[in-house]
Amino acid sequence: MEKWHLESPLFSALTEQERRAISAEMQPEVFQKGQSIIVEDAPSETMYSVESGWVSIFMEQDGRRVILASLGPGSVLGDVDFLLDQPYSTTAEAASEVNLWALSKSDLKGLIAREPSIGIKLSLALGSKVGQVTEYLAEYRLPGIPFFTQLSRESLLGLAEKLQIKTYQRGDTI
Repeated sequence: MEKWHLESPLFSALTEQERRAISAEMQPEVFQKGQSIIVEDAPSETMYSVESGWVSIFMEQDGRRVILASLGPGSVLGDVDFLLDQPYSTTAEAASEVNLWALSKSDLKGLIAREPSIGIKLSLALGSKVGQVTEYLAEYRLPGIPFFTQLSRESLLGLAEKLQIKTYQRGDTI
């Protein structure tokens, strides 16, 4: 079970000893094709690492399933919501038989109480991940919107930092 730690950017800043400590807290779980792993809006009590198989990540919008990603070995599921202590923002469903390693919130809290450096490093990794999304939006998505074409890169970055995901139903006033 050591290999997945080396492939996940979330855990890349951890020492080998810290990775082993997290590994010792994780439990294996198997999901069959079509089974839900995490469910949108449910409390984020567990994050998962994919050892084998494939997982579809999607959201429900207007009664339709919108596929956001397909994740395979080495991927981590539910990490952002888990670490931010917020409900899951998407649903993850097994697209094939999937072998996962699960880390519960209570086990992670216990581990951080014993080894605080793990909590600090995971927080920094999460901040880096959020920063990458902000950079992506400012570089590739926002400049293509006619209203924003004249903004400087600095202004686009500031705007990207303020964006929030909101869902509206047909007929809602925005």
